[in-house]
Amino acid sequence: MKKSLIIGLCIALIALSTLSAATSAKNLYEEFDKAAIDRNIALAMTKYDELGKRIAKESETLDKSLDKAIRNSNSNLYYETLDSLRELKGYRMNETQSSALEEAIIQKKDTEAAKWLYENSPYYSPTLSIKAESKGDNYSYSRSSSTMYCPGTEIELPTALSGSSSAGQLAGFGLTPDVKDYEPGEKITMPFTSQVLYAVFTPGVTFTDARTGFDSGLVEAKEGDVISVPKLEAKDDAIFDGFYDASTRQYIAADEKEYTVKGNGATFEALWKHLAITEVKAGGYDINGLPKGVQIPLTIYFENDGNEALRDLSVELSIKGEGARLVNTSATARYLDDGESTFMRGTQLVIDRNAASGSTFTLTVKATDKDGSTFTKDFLLKNLI
Repeated sequence: MKKSLIIGLCIALIALSTLSAATSAKNLYEEFDKAAIDRNIALAMTKYDELGKRIAKESETLDKSLDKAIRNSNSNLYYETLDSLRELKGYRMNETQSSALEEAIIQKKDTEAAKWLYENSPYYSPTLSIKAESKGDNYSYSRSSSTMYCPGTEIELPTALSGSSSAGQLAGFGLTPDVKDYEPGEKITMPFTSQVLYAVFTPGVTFTDARTGFDSGLVEAKEGDVISVPKLEAKDDAIFDGFYDASTRQYIAADEKEYTVKGNGATFEALWKHLAITEVKAGGYDINGLPKGVQIPLTIYFENDGNEALRDLSVELSIKGEGARLVNTSATARYLDDGESTFMRGTQLVIDRNAASGSTFTLTVKATDKDGSTFTKDFLLKNLI
């Protein structure tokens, strides 16, 4: 009888302590609620931070009580603890409290408090949206994007918009659709409230080239205007292959001198073909000290360092010099994208046993693509003295 009474008292004390813990968090929540509604920013922040710590601590205690209730098959304690856990989860900032604090923060221009609210309230999420729209008789462009930012964050505006060249050249961004307030690439600070920036376009065409550094600047032109096309020449042996606008998929061939503007503009980038024949290796041998009377394996290395893919490449090797011969002198490559590398193996060099010591040989590597563009390089080889 006494044992049962003691057990009953223990259960009652556990339940009482559980309810007391929840009540403690409840008091803090009520204090936070009053501070928020009263627009007392500092007090509301302090109370809410204390509340978060209290909830974490009391949740841990309640989890232990729940585990104990399960182990002891104590249904009363189990359901009472669940109720307390549900009550704790309800002590979160609501939309009314968040709105009241937001209003007070904006009025006081309190950036640090705004950062705190951004991190703690699910209802405060300032968003920067960028909208771009442009239409004409033969084109239509529409894009939008939205990103949440913490107030005070420094944001660099785009310098270009994907697929927008038919809309014209990006002149900047405006707080209204018809007036430019910011330059492309300008840095702005995220304000306290959501903002929409409108892309502002100007009619025109640009021609640029990363290889030579050429930049035409804005060529002012509208749809139907005829403008001159620049002619470019590379300092190396790269082959100029015209201009291409990736967003509108317009191509201007290398031999064209004029272009008729389509839409509100275009952004053309120069196309170059170039296959760099970078290196020859001779197995483990030094190319300046090759042996005589043996088959020497050759490996030729290539890199497409243009900005256009090379298709159906055929490679031919030849050698000049008394007493040098090649076995397997050709190879093919179906496709080599810009920036990709490859190599050719299977060729053997043989230097006659009676070749003069210290003789030199010129290995010529010639590669041709399907359009007939040719790239050639000579390598100097030498046998042992």
